[in-house]
Amino acid sequence: MPESFWDLEERTYLHYGIVFITVSFIVLLLMKQFFSAFWYHLVHTFDFIFVMAGVVDLLLSGRIDNRNYCVLYVVCLLAGAIGLLCNRNDTYRKYVRRENCFHRQFAYIDWSAYRRSFLEAFPFVSAWVVMTGIYFPNELYIHNVEEFAGNYIAFFLIMLAGSAARIVLLIAVFLLFLPEKLYKVSYLFFAGISCAGYLQSMFFNGTLRVMDGTEQAWSGQKLLVNTCIWGVVVLSAIIGGYRRNAVRKALQLMCVYISLIQVATLGFLLITSDIEHQNGNAAITNKGALELAQENNVLVFVLDNFDSSWFEEIYEEDAGILEPLSDFTYYRNGTSQFVHTDNGIPCMLTGVEWNPDNLNYAGYAYENSDAIEQIMEQGTDVKIFTDLELMSKELYQNLENYSDTIERRYKIAETYKTMYRTAMYKIAPFGVKPSYEYYTSDIENITYNDDIWSIDNDLVFYENIMENGLSITDDKSAFRFFHMRGPHAPFYLTEDLKYESSGRTSNRYSQGKGSLKIVYAYMEQMKTLGKYENATIIITADHGRADIFDLNTDQEKPDKTSRTLFLIKKPGEHHENMKINEAPVSQSELVPTILKALGMEYASYGQTFEEIPVYGQRARRCIDIFGDRKIEYVIEGHAAELDSWSIDSIVFY
Repeated sequence: MPESFWDLEERTYLHYGIVFITVSFIVLLLMKQFFSAFWYHLVHTFDFIFVMAGVVDLLLSGRIDNRNYCVLYVVCLLAGAIGLLCNRNDTYRKYVRRENCFHRQFAYIDWSAYRRSFLEAFPFVSAWVVMTGIYFPNELYIHNVEEFAGNYIAFFLIMLAGSAARIVLLIAVFLLFLPEKLYKVSYLFFAGISCAGYLQSMFFNGTLRVMDGTEQAWSGQKLLVNTCIWGVVVLSAIIGGYRRNAVRKALQLMCVYISLIQVATLGFLLITSDIEHQNGNAAITNKGALELAQENNVLVFVLDNFDSSWFEEIYEEDAGILEPLSDFTYYRNGTSQFVHTDNGIPCMLTGVEWNPDNLNYAGYAYENSDAIEQIMEQGTDVKIFTDLELMSKELYQNLENYSDTIERRYKIAETYKTMYRTAMYKIAPFGVKPSYEYYTSDIENITYNDDIWSIDNDLVFYENIMENGLSITDDKSAFRFFHMRGPHAPFYLTEDLKYESSGRTSNRYSQGKGSLKIVYAYMEQMKTLGKYENATIIITADHGRADIFDLNTDQEKPDKTSRTLFLIKKPGEHHENMKINEAPVSQSELVPTILKALGMEYASYGQTFEEIPVYGQRARRCIDIFGDRKIEYVIEGHAAELDSWSIDSIVFY
């Protein structure tokens, strides 16, 4: 629900405001008319229970949706009423009637004691904030400098200032709105989750999977045990600390220890680590993305992770999505050489076959291919739009759309929010970790520069197309390679081309349709400029479905197929409807097809797509290198049929 308020229009705020003010006014009138200790105390009890329940829900799940809000509202109201009815006499004794109002000197903290109470809660709340706002975010930055584009000092200051403000705000809210005894419960709760979170990060997590869009799951037994440990730790801290001063002192020392040990560890990391960026201001820019050559244009749109099965499901549900593709040939029986982007993009740019003797395929591929260099040497204008990390230094430094003077600025609120989520993923119990999953794209999105090419937000490309339009340069030929997000998780783009930051409404198919429509918008402007007819346009993916085999089973075959999208339009090609070709093609044909389209010699790199016979027998290989494993698949037959897939080898490193 917090995310939804960002989407509201001003008039909606007005509508909400009218209702809230009216209800509040009516409640005041009713309380003045029917004032009694019971109703007075019910309001305060409900307020506390509801706020605390909301805070717990927010901490555990990372969000509050409308359903949870309504359920919590009703449950907390009933719980408050039942609790007061069961303990009615004790409730009344806490209040004394004084001129038609009830004196609260025994319930709330007196103004004169605010300083003492603030210092009392400070160690408990600070332990939690230091973990989630300072230590783990900075540890992640230091250990993954290459993933962070912004300056570290600015990053550190944002996290430090945000954490200091968070400590003050949390304690201030508790001081102002909670009765004294419940104030003690609130900071003991933070002591409990701080201790449990520390134990979780140190001993319980084990090996956490790299987050690439696939879901990580834990066994039911592990979830139950982990949840019980958290429950015992948190309840022991609250009950023991509330009843025994010695326990509260011990918890205070534990929280101070957690804070100090993490600050000391962070200091050690800063001293012993090199956090200077090798290419801190380097990036691939948007320069030339909207420029076409006079005569021959070869365009490759790479929609990341677009599996052919998903494409087929999209057009079976919405046949209209195929209309702009009427001149294309769809190679339905296509596979990629790899099932992950880090090797997929180098393969597409080099055309080099997998070498089982060299685990660093990307480095090997760029060393053994000069395809892009040959294209440049013949005078073709070459622009490649992808991440620097997916190209060799020798390649990207020769691109005109590369710059080493790009300055990135932090989105302050987004930075703190994202880094808090990364910390919560580290220390949260297994049951709620999925609510805090994050991706490389989330880290990249905390900084911004409008000139940088983004493979994580296709909407930026679309807006550039629509606002600035395509233009024609003096070059005779041009090669463009656009690496886009496509239907890769997480899903932020909708099919009506809107950015959905909360991920509440979009899904794989909606985002996939949206990415196709962006390509269609580009092609439509090509038609307007008269450059569509003679262009070679390839709409493809770096890989298809990645999660096709469950390592936790004893099966000898994958349980899903992985087919890569291949849609190709040659110059002068026209059909009434999209053609479907069942030839057993693979990414090996991409570079030869590009070279041929540019009028170059290509035989040394293999065959083109159209040269692969439809009924030919061909064994293709697909490699899954991820983490500490390598799985090599062999496809003999049609790639859409599961029986065609087998596992040649599985190796763990």
